Amino acid sequence: MIRSLLGALLMLSVALAAGEQDPAAVALDFLGKLQKVTPSDEIDATEMTALFPGTTEARRTEIESALRGLANELAGARLDVVESRTEGSLAGVLMSATFGLNASAARVHPVALIVRDDTWLPAPVEGTFENLGIDYLPDFTAPSHRLAKWMKDEAPKRTRQLRQRLLTDLRDSIRRTEIARMPAATPPAELLMHFLEAAAARDLPSVLAALGGAEDELSEDFQATAAFVASSFKRAQELGLPDPSAPDHLLTVIEEETKPSTAVVSVGDFDCLKTRRGADALRVYAFDFSRTSSGRWQLVPSSQLLFSSPAVPSPEVQEKFAVALLAAHPPVAAESPEILARRALQAIATCDPGSLLESVTREESTPFDALVDFLRPLTTARKLRRRPVLLGTCTIGDRAAALWLPFDLSHPEIEPDRFLHFTLRRYDQGWLLAPGQKPGDELDAWIEEQSARPGNHWYEKLGLAEVATPAPLRETPADEAGSIFAGWADALQRQDLAGAFARAAVPAGEDGRRHLMEYLGTEFSSDCDIQLLKVHTEGSWTAATLRHQPQDPKQPATYLLHPLISTPEGPRILAEAILYTEDTRGRRLLNDLARKRLAALFPSADLDPLREILRRHEALAEEDRSRP
Repeated sequence: MIRSLLGALLMLSVALAAGEQDPAAVALDFLGKLQKVTPSDEIDATEMTALFPGTTEARRTEIESALRGLANELAGARLDVVESRTEGSLAGVLMSATFGLNASAARVHPVALIVRDDTWLPAPVEGTFENLGIDYLPDFTAPSHRLAKWMKDEAPKRTRQLRQRLLTDLRDSIRRTEIARMPAATPPAELLMHFLEAAAARDLPSVLAALGGAEDELSEDFQATAAFVASSFKRAQELGLPDPSAPDHLLTVIEEETKPSTAVVSVGDFDCLKTRRGADALRVYAFDFSRTSSGRWQLVPSSQLLFSSPAVPSPEVQEKFAVALLAAHPPVAAESPEILARRALQAIATCDPGSLLESVTREESTPFDALVDFLRPLTTARKLRRRPVLLGTCTIGDRAAALWLPFDLSHPEIEPDRFLHFTLRRYDQGWLLAPGQKPGDELDAWIEEQSARPGNHWYEKLGLAEVATPAPLRETPADEAGSIFAGWADALQRQDLAGAFARAAVPAGEDGRRHLMEYLGTEFSSDCDIQLLKVHTEGSWTAATLRHQPQDPKQPATYLLHPLISTPEGPRILAEAILYTEDTRGRRLLNDLARKRLAALFPSADLDPLREILRRHEALAEEDRSRP
């Protein structure tokens, strides 16, 4: 009796010492830590739980294996406290783990806790007080049994309630989707495209609406279908469906075979970044449909639906795809060959295959192989970051040729074998590109003649100023200087190589061009928002502060000082002399290199005014950084 009373007093004193802690918060923190465990992380039950030190090694291994399994199960879940009960220095907490509207994955997990050294700690075995070293302490027996029984009884019951609530919420969400509100007569092909967009967005309610979830009476296996789709989304990388939202893909319906109660829709998915593999860039998928009792079309749920195996397209299917793809992008003719060529190159530069296809004629057939060749430059623009630049056009009658170059900033040498060309035709509505067609003998001769010109010719034609004796800018009106800087910032922002060339100057020679290419390559790959803040003038020097803000607002902006110099072609930006704010050691080193180049380029010029401009630039950058 005395021993029992002392034990009860001990439990009470320990519980009071831990009273400022909340067992539910400790349980939430414990499961949250398990969520963050990666496959390469070790799980140490002694560190994470109140594991009894005398536990055998074999049992400890079993416990840590179970904890890893729980960690895998909780990955990506939202955790919430359902209910908590405390008896002295023991507690039981019911925690819900949910994955959006995925009812089948939702579960209520029981967490047992004990006070050790005035601190609540989770028990090592889920929902029990095993391996805590209290099995033979009589004062712990009754409360541990009561709490363990409560968790054992309530966890499955609460799990069923949770899943039922999520199923109800899911059904309500399905009814609100665009697919559920579509007319019953919506054809299978249109429904399929909405389904693919929903699948790409991992939009569970919309996907299920296309799989029969929009019906008033659900099929017996609908809940199993919902569970399968939800679990597939959790393993999103395993999905085999084409993604209509991917910028590098072209998706179009090849054909639709419809019967009174069934239909099959074939879709071609063309990966523009795989054009070097020819026909391998095309994958064809077939989707089965059935008509419900309400007259609506629905996709037939199957294991192949989300983990589909694309068919290898036959030559006949390839040609059907080419026709269907062009039909899905109606042509938009241009007034002149130059306007059309620039529009096509802009589509290549931005990896916009849809806009590129709008430049193609429909009055002449375009074979699949010719279409692959036509789309191939999208690969170099996206993967190799080559910038398409129009070099010139030549028109003879109703035909024209446009010579262009996918400019490689890492190799500024212009070589004849890198030139490409478009063939253009004039039709009643205007000019359109004609992939696969030959320009004609006279235009072929023009292309060959132009391609033989040296690289210096093309740099000059593109507007790049090469100066043998650079000089600081003198007597340029502020509004003219501001216009030059604004155009330069816009060219950098749009990654417009020709626009940058037309506003830049380099010291004569390969080294000067290479330095400019390195700078432009860095800017074009940084994906920053570039804004002109202020134009500074001091003595014979004029320069501008440009803010380069990364797309991620959490990343700090970089402030660069871009100076103007005089050239025979007018005022130009000298990339050799671009200066940074000197707020890091690396930027100070870059500025030191720039100063050495300036001293070599302007041996007799007074550089003190430029130093004063740099001081103002630093002050402006500091002021801009401090703004909210």
